[in-house]
Parts: sequence; C-alpha cells; structure tokens
Amino acid sequence: LGLPSDSSTVLDTMRSFDADASGTLSFPEFEKLVGLIVRPPKPQQSIPAAPSLAETRRAFSDFDTNRSGQLDFRELRQALAKLGLPSDSSTVLDTMRSFDADASGTLSFPEFEKLVGLIVRPPKPQQSIPAAPSLAETRRAFSDFDTNRSGQLDFRELRQALAKLGLPSDS
Repeated sequence: LGLPSDSSTVLDTMRSFDADASGTLSFPEFEKLVGLIVRPPKPQQSIPAAPSLAETRRAFSDFDTNRSGQLDFRELRQALAKLGLPSDSSTVLDTMRSFDADASGTLSFPEFEKLVGLIVRPPKPQQSIPAAPSLAETRRAFSDFDTNRSGQLDFRELRQALAKLGLPSDS
C-alpha cells in the first residue's frame, strides 16, 4: 500500500481515524481507514506518483474555488471526485471529520496535505492496486490484528497491522 508505519505516521493515522478519541480504533474506524487506502481499481488504473509540495499546493489552490484558504464540504467533494475517490455525502463528511484536526469544518492546507499523503503514494516497482477487501475479509483482518481481543486496535496493534499490510516500519 506504500504508507509508512513509523511512530509519527501511526500516531497521525490513529488520530485521524479515532472518531471517538478513545486512543484505539474500533472496527468501524478501521474499516474507514481500509476503505480509504484500499480502493477497487478502475480499468487500467495505475498508482499516481506522490505529488511534490508545489503540486499539492497548486491542487489545493485549484480546489479552493472561493479562495478562502480552506476547503469546505463542497470543495472537498469536488476534490475527492477529481481524485477518483468516492464523493458521496457520507464519505465527504467522514473524510472531513478524519482530517479536520482543528474541527473548523474545513480543511486547511496542512490537513489536506495529510489526506493527499495517505491516498497518493509513490509506486513501488511493479506495484499493483489491490482490490478492495470484502467486509468479511476486513473483519477477519481486524480480528487478526486485535491480538489482545479488546475489540479495538491500540497503537501497537495498528503499527503491526500497517506493517503486516506490507508497509515499512521503524519497529
């Protein structure tokens, strides 16, 4: 999947998807994470190269149609659609909640940059886009990663999950 599983990234991921601020990921929170990073491939779709900071700023500026310096719901919906991601109201709201660190109801450039970093990764040689797992496969993976059987993934378990999914780790 190409995401780093170093402590900083795992902590950022935990904060982004831990909707109830419990310090752990429940199955629905984990499912949202998996749904964002593993998408069904479109015909002849390839993984785009990670954009440079300048390209990310340019994209942010293009999506910020009202020039407020923030992406509102409508602008984020258009951005997700343009990136080929689900852009239904529920997904946009979930994405906004996951990445709006200051709870302003909009995404600042740093918040947008984290979102882009999660969904656009540099390709590995001969890397293909995995098919989205079924609900049963996602539940099975969650259970496998939940080693203490708490029904939640803690920091250590999430780090192991990211590493087991083929992501580099600093452990």
